[in-house]
Amino acid sequence: MNEETFKIGILFLSETYGKKLKDEIIEAYWGILKEYSDEDFKKMLENIVKSFIPSSQVPFPLIPHFLGAVGAAGASRSQLAVMAVKTALRKYSAYDTISLGDPALHETIRQLGGWIEFCNLPGDWWQYNEKRFIQIYEAAQINNTGIEKLCGIFELENAGKNTTNWTEEQKKTIEDQKRPKELKWQGFKQLDYKKADKKRIAEPEQISGILNDILE
Repeated sequence: MNEETFKIGILFLSETYGKKLKDEIIEAYWGILKEYSDEDFKKMLENIVKSFIPSSQVPFPLIPHFLGAVGAAGASRSQLAVMAVKTALRKYSAYDTISLGDPALHETIRQLGGWIEFCNLPGDWWQYNEKRFIQIYEAAQINNTGIEKLCGIFELENAGKNTTNWTEEQKKTIEDQKRPKELKWQGFKQLDYKKADKKRIAEPEQISGILNDILE
């Protein structure tokens, strides 16, 4: 995909849903969606604007919404979340700090060991643990829990060097992500965490015309 096409499309959605995204979130979306063609992206935008209903908890389409809009018809949001994580694992390493735009998805990864651990999973991990991953993700959605990003090795190492002006909660969040965890789920009760402090819809018949105008 052409990056300019992507930026124009994201701007269109931002104006449509009245939600301005942070630069790092836009970069995360681009990192995962850039492998798709301009035509695929246009299809994503068309289907998202037709079907996505913003809410106070999810005011802007998440990466799983984009993936579902381009050909994962019938897949649940949880299955799309799994697809988003697998795509991120192909594109990024344990050294990178990432955001998938979905705090509940970040929380799920954190509960299962954290981003660094996920980057070192054995090849057959998903075969035996995907159902468990989805259960934790759905519980995190229900509890409205989550963190804004998943810290990589570089950020965690730098964080340890300068914490002078950090609040106790910020320090705790970083230390929690630095601490190695066994990939074991202890039940839904462990998901009762406070959310981290840190992230005019057009009529359907108008959508194709609008998108053609802005993407051409």
